[in-house]
Amino acid sequence: MVRQSHDVKLKGDKRLRNRLPTVLYSGGIASAYTAWLVRKLSPVLLYTDTGWESKDTMPFMEAVAHVCDLTITRRADGRTPEQLFWDEHVLGNNRMPVCSHKLKTDQCVFWIEEQRSQGFEPVLYFGIMPGQDEHRAERIRERYYHMPITPVECCFPLIEKRQLTINAQDWPISNKSLIRFFEEELG
Repeated sequence: MVRQSHDVKLKGDKRLRNRLPTVLYSGGIASAYTAWLVRKLSPVLLYTDTGWESKDTMPFMEAVAHVCDLTITRRADGRTPEQLFWDEHVLGNNRMPVCSHKLKTDQCVFWIEEQRSQGFEPVLYFGIMPGQDEHRAERIRERYYHMPITPVECCFPLIEKRQLTINAQDWPISNKSLIRFFEEELG
């Protein structure tokens, strides 16, 4: 599949790069719906694999990618969160998100810099729902402003649209289809 390219001038960078829409694809319903919403941009579905996902996650992700006519790009550190805790000598918790940083953000940043070295400028799309999770968007934006060599544009289409629920008219996978998928594919 040929990607659409759009030129974007980066702050402090005289060169033009091709924009590379990238959905941070977790396997959750919000990132799946985000992939559906931006599918016409031919995004990369970037999956940072922690090795601890449910056995149901990958078949669901593949089914959504198929419906969106997109492919999944997988990045992994190679360690599970438990291995990371041992290596870093920490007890994992939500106040010290070593897993999120090492197994997800770092892998994403490495991928971003690889794409930049090939002349692409990734634009990240996150499936964050408005309301309860909305506070995460600012932390994510801050993280991707400081961690890469050059800040990365971050987009939150569900928040920007104030999308509190999944619009059944926009989403091709009905609840019945999801239930049937889980029953048939996952036993």
